[in-house]
Amino acid sequence: MDRKLALLCAVYALLCAAVLMAYSVYGVGWDFVAHYLSAKALLSGGLLGAAKSAINSNSTSMNFGIIEGKSLYFEFYRAPLSIAVIALFLPLLGTFSIEAYLVAMVLLLLFAVVIVADALEIERLVLGSLVALPYIVAFPFMVNSEEMLSLSLMLIAIALAARKKWQAGAFLGLAALSKYTALIFLPVPLFVGDTKKTAAAYIAFAIVTLPWLAFNYSVFGNPFYSYLSSIRVSVESTLPSAPSLIALSAILSGFIPAVLIAVSLAVKYAGEHGLAKRTGAALGKFRYFRGKPMLVALFFLLACIEFAILGMHEDTFDQARYGYFLFAAVALLLSYAITALCSNNGKLLFAAGTILLCFSIASLSAGIAFSEAHTGMGISGGSADVQFYSAASAISSLGMKNCSFISNAWVFLRYRNISAYSPYAPMHVGTEALMPAVVFDGIGTAPSAVPIYVGESAHSYNGFTIYTPHGGAC
Repeated sequence: MDRKLALLCAVYALLCAAVLMAYSVYGVGWDFVAHYLSAKALLSGGLLGAAKSAINSNSTSMNFGIIEGKSLYFEFYRAPLSIAVIALFLPLLGTFSIEAYLVAMVLLLLFAVVIVADALEIERLVLGSLVALPYIVAFPFMVNSEEMLSLSLMLIAIALAARKKWQAGAFLGLAALSKYTALIFLPVPLFVGDTKKTAAAYIAFAIVTLPWLAFNYSVFGNPFYSYLSSIRVSVESTLPSAPSLIALSAILSGFIPAVLIAVSLAVKYAGEHGLAKRTGAALGKFRYFRGKPMLVALFFLLACIEFAILGMHEDTFDQARYGYFLFAAVALLLSYAITALCSNNGKLLFAAGTILLCFSIASLSAGIAFSEAHTGMGISGGSADVQFYSAASAISSLGMKNCSFISNAWVFLRYRNISAYSPYAPMHVGTEALMPAVVFDGIGTAPSAVPIYVGESAHSYNGFTIYTPHGGAC
């Protein structure tokens, strides 16, 4: 192993430690837990039967594709790949499957960074350091299991496209099966070469995607059911808004040292050449990349478009969360600029990479030291929140562990092995008056969505209340 790769492996070992520390302190977010529960349902054996029964009886929230049962929970509007990957860990590792998944994602990210840096002929240390920042811990890793997987697969697709490999289409398909928003990068296979290779790339994309389309058709009668449901959830879950400067700051603030380095190198480069020579030399440096900057520029442009589109339908936190493609695109652009400006000076390039590596190490170490591996926006309401432990304990102490509950944080209760249901599920219309409820303050969907009836007994705790309906039964 060469020195640069050894340094990169060291910083990604630190990244892994930061991810596991964040998990131990905060747990993972709502969507990550939903994927974990869906993975358990995938292995249950009764999922397809429950889905078809729900469709026939209209007894669940099928518009959003949520299948709920006493011991079964699956969200069909989620992209399937990360669910399937988590399911691979479950039989052997059980409750440690999330930790194993997180470690696997760190290794996949390291692999993706190395091969995309080599394919684009940019410095590994620079790109690897710009990716291993606290933002990546707080959002793509902790909040949603599918985002880190999709990002890594997308970087591999870009690497293959830069190498003129038709397999880029297959990895684009896998990225889109990890997160549907990756479909915006469909133009990437256009860079694989001639018409024949491009066609092969898109055929590979179609082959990878076809099984999920067939599954949607066989279960729901519409091959695009899960895609359409996902769009509906995104559009209807939050009010329209403009892209947030706070969210952009959370995504991009870690790049300030790289920007300063790039500007310093540009000034140095300009000072060493006359105007005419400078222009010719700059063009020469970009020829060094043999047109590959166009691929990175396309990735950046599409990432900006995706962020702007999502910004119209998400709040500030979710805009920051969905900015991981924009984060990666800016990291690639800055890596290109720094590498190009140092292309004839290996020592200067190594120095720039070392400075950024040290910044990455310092940022991640600070996050570990303060148990705050995030950018300041926080990931409150993660699965490790003490309120969910307390709620499960309180339910047990009340002798209601075998009851089914309605709750505004039903996903987290199910993670704690409490049979909880969404207050929006149509299956409870007319029956929810007999079901106890757990209402959390400031966590989950709006507490007012949980039906509370006159005559219910209230058991109040720190941060939540358990309501027992008069004459109710478990």
